[in-house]
Amino acid sequence: MHIPTILRFGDMAHRKLVLQNRAHFWCAVLLSTMLASCASVNKTYNPERKFSPQQLHQDYQIFQSILQERHPGLYWYSSKQKMDSIFEQGKNLLGDSLTETGFRTVLSKVITQVQCGHTSIRYSKAFVTFNEKLKTKSTFPLSIKTWSDTIIAASNLPQTTLKRGDMITAINGQPTAHLLDTMMQFVPADGNNIVAKSQLLSSANYFGNLYLAVMGKSDQWVLDYIDSNGAAKQATLLMPKPARADSTRPEKKQRVKRIKKSSAEKRMDYRSMVWQDSNNYAVMRINSFSPKAHLKPFVRKAFKKLNKQQIQNLIIDLRLNGGGSISNSTFLTRFLIKKSFTICDSVYATASSSKFSRYIKNDFLLKAYIRFFTTNIDNHCRMLFLENRSYRPFVKRGYKGHVFMLSGGYTYSASTLVLNNIKGQDNITIVGEPTGGAAYGNSAMMIPDVTLPNTKLRIRLPIFRVVINKNVPQNGQGILPDVYALPTPKAIREAEDYKMKAALDLIKTSR
Repeated sequence: MHIPTILRFGDMAHRKLVLQNRAHFWCAVLLSTMLASCASVNKTYNPERKFSPQQLHQDYQIFQSILQERHPGLYWYSSKQKMDSIFEQGKNLLGDSLTETGFRTVLSKVITQVQCGHTSIRYSKAFVTFNEKLKTKSTFPLSIKTWSDTIIAASNLPQTTLKRGDMITAINGQPTAHLLDTMMQFVPADGNNIVAKSQLLSSANYFGNLYLAVMGKSDQWVLDYIDSNGAAKQATLLMPKPARADSTRPEKKQRVKRIKKSSAEKRMDYRSMVWQDSNNYAVMRINSFSPKAHLKPFVRKAFKKLNKQQIQNLIIDLRLNGGGSISNSTFLTRFLIKKSFTICDSVYATASSSKFSRYIKNDFLLKAYIRFFTTNIDNHCRMLFLENRSYRPFVKRGYKGHVFMLSGGYTYSASTLVLNNIKGQDNITIVGEPTGGAAYGNSAMMIPDVTLPNTKLRIRLPIFRVVINKNVPQNGQGILPDVYALPTPKAIREAEDYKMKAALDLIKTSR
């Protein structure tokens, strides 16, 4: 049996599932076309609409039942007894009517306890479309960088004295440590991985949107902070109020000339190569293992040039790589590794049937895939062909110089497969922070959306559990770097790429 080449891992999950068998292939294509539908967005959508307790309980029961039936890692990091208690606590919060945002907050707190970075709650399509049409967005007016119990301003705040690198100690009277501890309860991550959670909170709009959902709306932001001189100060900024265009008067459309990116420019967003021949090193940036990146020709050509020019040091930047195609991540690994390797120790789904298929996108295809390409062992649908396959290194084309791998909180899924196999090799140095993806494994592979019937909230539901390395602790901790390069207020203030700097310093000292 051939391995399906379309297996994708992590954030770049399946968009189309294609069976290798030709007959099933064409059947899948036909059914995929029939099942695909464009959800119509209600033009009169009201974000303040409240759903009755009956509607909420119905959606909640479907939410809970699907997780219990299909999620392969529901009791991986949290015991069944704990999850049963969490589900009951969530249900008890549904005594009154709630808006979509309010219900999403309840579900988010429950689903975070699964401790799976690939399982999360998304707003309905109607909510997303409505929010995109708002002329003014109500969000946190500042870029931040957070780690541990620290929040650092990552940009200047207009009309105040707060500057990049200043340490925020409280927001609207809530001390930073307490605020982060509260918000972390709503941020999904493998095994409660704090590095991954901190990275998400530091991303654009994530902190502000979560703050509004958890702490409630506010007319202003009062920020207590300590500046670069150690002085305690305070800044206040009024919250902008969202406004919509007057629906009774058609708004005159202005033609905006959009510059379309070429295919080559789009691929540059996924990967790039910078050569420093005079300093005898190169930097390979791979932001995704998505098939859209057309990674194999790029990687093949890059290593050919590296070997021809005898470049002694290579920096591979995986800090923004959230995953993608296993085929792509394995291809890169074969240029770096010196021995044969397997992708993972075990891969399995927990069910090949479902009572709730009508809520799961393309579930017919998912179940067909499981039936044809897995083997039932002890009530687990195992992907034996993936577990048992061994890959050989590219001995002649492989890279012989020293490789510095940059990792961080966004380094997830397929990226952890690469780092797991090459960590400890004599010419490999991992630099940065622990990966956001757990070293032991995660739930991923195929991640369809589940749409709840009343609120239309969407749940990302991973179908397979992947044990990457059974020999490491099952604690959710990421793959640890060999050389730590951690953020500091000074580095943020000076906009310093401290992880890249750490790798370059290692190259300089090795000469």
